[in-house]
Amino acid sequence: MIILASASKKIRQQWIRGLPNRFSLVEVADQTTLLQSAAAYKPSVILLDHGLPELGGINGITTLNQLFPSTRIILFSNNLDDKGIIRALKAGASGYCPRDIDSDLLNKAIKVVQNGEIWVGRRIIHALLKELSSPTTSQHPNTESWGYLMDRLMCLSPRELQVAEMVGNGALNKQIAFGMSITERTVKAHLTSIFRKLNVSDRLQLALVVSLRNYDYRRVPNSTISLSYQSTIA
Repeated sequence: MIILASASKKIRQQWIRGLPNRFSLVEVADQTTLLQSAAAYKPSVILLDHGLPELGGINGITTLNQLFPSTRIILFSNNLDDKGIIRALKAGASGYCPRDIDSDLLNKAIKVVQNGEIWVGRRIIHALLKELSSPTTSQHPNTESWGYLMDRLMCLSPRELQVAEMVGNGALNKQIAFGMSITERTVKAHLTSIFRKLNVSDRLQLALVVSLRNYDYRRVPNSTISLSYQSTIA
């Protein structure tokens, strides 16, 4: 089930034309109806227009993520800047697309987020990398900031690296604890140490570091890439 949430019938119809018949679709035109429909249908994905009435901007994404943590949200807008898109991802969005996205990319984006990854443009990856590397650039002016950040992974203990890799693969704390036969409290302690050693502030940044350490994002031929990441913090 996919919910198409936009006040614009034109946008909803554009999304519908781009989706295969195998999807069950529900159209909503405001936040209230969206909440009611999400509670009733438990959709796998919400295609969310940033201009949806009553949404409340990024705060609305946070609300949806808290109420429906298993539902993936793809945000659509043509006027958010890089900082706004990153804020949306940190609030719980699993992807960001322009409103006029073509049907092939729309289907790829849905498939990616259904697999627990995020879908963003390469420009946003650059912005995330800049956000990640800016604290180190001034301290190491003669070192490529991204390479320096990759080297910091070598400071992690084997257990910390295992936790970091599981975060990069989208695992929640409960899943990490079960997979490593440790307590959630120990997982949180490892994460605190990892954040400190890598000088990152959240799971999104950590997932980015882990997912791209053997991946040259500068050579990506397409305008968008996917990144394994579970937006739920717990």
